Amino acid sequence: MGNSLKQGYKAISSRDLRASKSVSHHHTPANRLDEKPKAFMRIEEEDQLDVILDAIEQALKKFQHGTDQIAPAQYVGTLCSGFNDAASMMSTLSQNCESLNSQLTIKNLSAECYTLLCDVLKSASKLHWAGAALSLVVYVLEQVDQGSKNTSECLSLLLAMRDLAKHIRALLPQLPEADEKLKTATSLIAQGTVLCCTHVKSGTFSKLCFAGSTKDSMDQLRKLIEGVYPNLTLTAVEKVLERTSKLTRQISLPLSPSIPVYPSGKVGLDERVDMVITMLEMEDSEMRAVVLHGMGGIGKSTLGDGVYAKLNFTKGRNHCKVEVGESPSLDKLRDLQANIMERLSGKKVRLGDHREGSQCLGQFLGNECQEPLFIFIDNVFNADVLTDLLPEELTLPKHSRVLVTSRDANACPVLEEMGFKCSKYKVEELDLCQARRLLCLHAFGGKEAAEAEAAAEKQNNFVSILRLCAGLPLALEVVGKYLKSRNWDSASKHVVDSLQSCDSLTGNKENRLYRSLEFSYGQLAKADAKSFLDITAFLVDLPWEMVSHVIGEGRLKALEELALIKQKLDVDKVTRVHVHDLLIALGRNKETGIRVWSDGALWLPPALKEDETDMKKIEGLSLRNCKEALPAETLDVLCKSLRVLILENEVIGQCSNSPYQLQLLIIKGAMPFQNLCKLSQLAVLSICEVDMDFKDFEFPRELKALSLECKKLRELPTNFQDLHSLHTLDLRFCENLERLPAGFGQLSSLQMLELGSCKSLKELPDDFGQLQALQYLDLGGCENLTELVPSFGWLHKLQTLELWQCKSLHKLPDNFGQLLSLCELNLHGCESLQSLPDSFGQLSNLNTLSLASCSCLTKLPDNFGSLNSLLELKLTDCISLKEFPESFNQLTTLQLLHINEYNLQTVQELVDCLFIINEDLLYEPISSPWPSDESDYDYSD
Repeated sequence: MGNSLKQGYKAISSRDLRASKSVSHHHTPANRLDEKPKAFMRIEEEDQLDVILDAIEQALKKFQHGTDQIAPAQYVGTLCSGFNDAASMMSTLSQNCESLNSQLTIKNLSAECYTLLCDVLKSASKLHWAGAALSLVVYVLEQVDQGSKNTSECLSLLLAMRDLAKHIRALLPQLPEADEKLKTATSLIAQGTVLCCTHVKSGTFSKLCFAGSTKDSMDQLRKLIEGVYPNLTLTAVEKVLERTSKLTRQISLPLSPSIPVYPSGKVGLDERVDMVITMLEMEDSEMRAVVLHGMGGIGKSTLGDGVYAKLNFTKGRNHCKVEVGESPSLDKLRDLQANIMERLSGKKVRLGDHREGSQCLGQFLGNECQEPLFIFIDNVFNADVLTDLLPEELTLPKHSRVLVTSRDANACPVLEEMGFKCSKYKVEELDLCQARRLLCLHAFGGKEAAEAEAAAEKQNNFVSILRLCAGLPLALEVVGKYLKSRNWDSASKHVVDSLQSCDSLTGNKENRLYRSLEFSYGQLAKADAKSFLDITAFLVDLPWEMVSHVIGEGRLKALEELALIKQKLDVDKVTRVHVHDLLIALGRNKETGIRVWSDGALWLPPALKEDETDMKKIEGLSLRNCKEALPAETLDVLCKSLRVLILENEVIGQCSNSPYQLQLLIIKGAMPFQNLCKLSQLAVLSICEVDMDFKDFEFPRELKALSLECKKLRELPTNFQDLHSLHTLDLRFCENLERLPAGFGQLSSLQMLELGSCKSLKELPDDFGQLQALQYLDLGGCENLTELVPSFGWLHKLQTLELWQCKSLHKLPDNFGQLLSLCELNLHGCESLQSLPDSFGQLSNLNTLSLASCSCLTKLPDNFGSLNSLLELKLTDCISLKEFPESFNQLTTLQLLHINEYNLQTVQELVDCLFIINEDLLYEPISSPWPSDESDYDYSD
């Protein structure tokens, strides 16, 4: 703060809230207040609230980093006035509470604060209520110090108070004069002020000795504060505040990633997430990076996902996530570079090698990207990898951020050499209280947390298990999952005996963690253990559904219940099989030689150069990024036992044998087998970049998942409709595919069909509507597709429909409204589409709709307001959209509306509608946070 403002603060602080000694302790609060000037009555203009908001941000930085901010001279009067009013109220509250003596509790203190606030502002205007809220936040930020108890909880509460203050300021022009929700919000901030001030070392409330017993109260209050406007994000608030003059352009790109879901059931995560977000300093214009570092299994990736999810990028910042992994090959680094560009540009990218990738990435980030970027680089084992992945001279748009998770703390200097202002955050193990809670969560499942912890304390071996797991989240999770639904006494004794027998107590934390994972693996049945080893060797990061066709859904679920594998939704909204690096290492250490992989090596594995007797035992082979060609004769030897085959390298010659036991085949670049139709066990087939047209190709009849990416493919075989077991068909980027065969609608089991970027596809077959099992359809980028067939409305199970960049699509079928299961519809860039069918309003389950860049769309149907499940609507760059139906304000569920400045009158109309839509939502009364009697809300220990 500036010197004059500091002096004002110092003068106020020196009173230490002990002013007004003449106030009698025997008077009622109302009588005592009559002797003092009313607080918060000096805010006369709304602009003064913006001054206080700036002070909140400055004081927050001061609290977090100890920096000294400078306040402009013209702001000093307003800030000192607001601070003085807040100090006066806290001083009065302190003296009021002295009369309570030994009966004083956190609850009584909060109730007294509420009474005082209501008396002070009983007849005040909404401007004064808002000024009170904002001034109290500044006050508490200037009072709380870094040495206070429960600093992380206090910071989380402060951040929630700050966010609520922003909401209040933004919504104030729209609020009625006597708005109860504003009073509730201000009361919550006042209560937060009291709780935070019990943590100030030298403050009046510190003598009450509540600091050690308010942790739970602070957490409960934070949740109440966050619940005042549960469906209104800060992004929406900023749109309201900026109005039409500063509305930010929103354009959804077809390959743009979705924001990950905030990790659930993670103890201690919220406070860490808030701390990292604070370190990122999102409002600062410099390029900044934060490195989350720590040992494996400590929760770095979970923390990173939590930060990414909570930042909730809905405006003005392109974002992406890539996962590096251990010892990535140069080809993998090239693929990651392409992935970054694809996610940020929305366009398919092909690169020669990682050097070309580094150059192209540097040009793309420096020249093509205009908006701030957020790049999350996960799971970096060695910091030097960053120099191969990212350009040497890296220039990003202002306000850009990079988040890195790594076991190597030296990632920070590497990023600093690239021009980042970098901070690092060490992820530590959980404390005893958090570890107990997490173990209970996994071991006792659905029981209420308090009930589970109370029961756990009485269980034998509970403390021993906590000590053996050493506060490591992954160890606590796998051990807890094993104990769940088992007899506690026998199972817990088995855990303790097994882990102690491994001398895990005398080993380091890494050793303890590995032993706990090894214990969990050791409890698997033989068939489940075999499946786990298959996954760790070959199937990590493949789509869950694809792996289920090979392993079986039942076995996947059994491994998931033990936390050995997980389902993970990636940025493409595809659920994949995720396995922690330490568990992958465990599985590969247990390998007996029947599974062979190249693991990024340039040369063929030694196991492929041994005698035939040993080679015939091999059941799985994966050659990825291997430069040495594989002789067809070697593959012939393996054919008898192979169940899994992944070939992404050159094969010399053609095989004379067929692998009849094969369940999964992934081929890239060469097809070594002449005839696949006899492979009756084959469930998953993926063929990419092969020199074939497939015109007369015969696929195995029992195939469940098929992926083809081939430029020569113009049409599918005529007998393709015989694949009655096919669940998933992926034909993306088959640029020359012109049509689907007659009888395509007979694929009665087909649930997912991907035809994205099939640029030559002009029409769908007439029987397309007979795909009664279809749930997901991607036709995005089919530039020559002019219309959908009349039978399209028969797809009653369709949930997601991608039609982005279908530039020739000029209309939707009249029966489009019969797609009653449709939840997501993306029509971005359908520049020939002029109108939507009259039946469109019948889409009762539609929650996400993008009409962005539909430049010829002139109107919406009259029944558009009947979309009673719509949550998000994108209308950016709809330059011909001039009018809206009267039913538009009936969209009572709408939460996010993406618009821009092309038609100012239209935008203003939409913004006004947004307020009408959300009026009930914004002002819906909530129950008072102040307890009415002792049993309602317990603030004590």
